Amino acid sequence: MNVELTKVRIKDGKSERVDDWFEYINETREDVALTFAGDRVFVESMFRVSEEESEFIYWYTLAAEEEDETVTDENNVDRIHLDFWNECIDKRYRPRNYNANVSLYSHAIYKYLQKDNK
Repeated sequence: MNVELTKVRIKDGKSERVDDWFEYINETREDVALTFAGDRVFVESMFRVSEEESEFIYWYTLAAEEEDETVTDENNVDRIHLDFWNECIDKRYRPRNYNANVSLYSHAIYKYLQKDNK
């Protein structure tokens, strides 16, 4: 199981655009969740935080070890995500990736993840 936390910086002046993007994701969450199959993502959460006079998004993902190579079709949700990324994420700031030291799940979740990961 991959547990990832990534920190990216939002470009100055893009706060309202981030609001719009989060709203879009919340309004289309079922369509967004359909894109998880190819990446074998089980959970994805985003947190916006203000630090040191900048805004950041912390991106938490729980996914299977390997992606499903059979799912390759790009869809509208992916295009909107890439457009947002190119417009709003500051590429001058190198993303920070954090590794989980401990990951705990309820027994029911663990059984489900083990079953789906085979």
